[in-house]
Amino acid sequence: MPQMDVTEFLKTQDGPKSLTELALPLVAQLNSFCSEQGLVGIVQADLICIRCSTSDIYDARRKDLEMKNKFIFQSIVSGRRVSAIGLMEPLLTVVGDIGCLELCDQKPDHSQDDRISHITLVSSAYEEVMSKLKAGGVAIEETVRPHYTSADIILPSGFTIRLAKEKLIEKIKREEML
Repeated sequence: MPQMDVTEFLKTQDGPKSLTELALPLVAQLNSFCSEQGLVGIVQADLICIRCSTSDIYDARRKDLEMKNKFIFQSIVSGRRVSAIGLMEPLLTVVGDIGCLELCDQKPDHSQDDRISHITLVSSAYEEVMSKLKAGGVAIEETVRPHYTSADIILPSGFTIRLAKEKLIEKIKREEML
């Protein structure tokens, strides 16, 4: 599967600007898909996810982003650190602004590389959106994870759009902030 190389973003001091530049072609693909499938007004953009190949890269990127963004919340998900970072400059899409970066440390099985993994969309009408997409011939891979269920749509380019029931920050507030 083709991947967006984010090695320079992950290793430079110019994170948010580089993230915007790297994300532009992916946002264009997202915009086209959502428009073609009639999802505008039905789904909402949530986050863009970047995976790191090493804990050292994760630590450096997280440290760099801490003072350049609105907030950062770190949690342990599936045996690795995951940070939700509120972007100062959201990525603009036809289904709303992407205001959150999900930065993921290496998985325990060391299967990750440095890349933009996916953009997540959310909908309170998750099942209806799933039915609409399937009826339109869109191939969807639904995955049940210990922390949540989502559906992945792999675009012809190999880029993944993930559909979930709720925003990551809402899940964090509900389950982790006491």
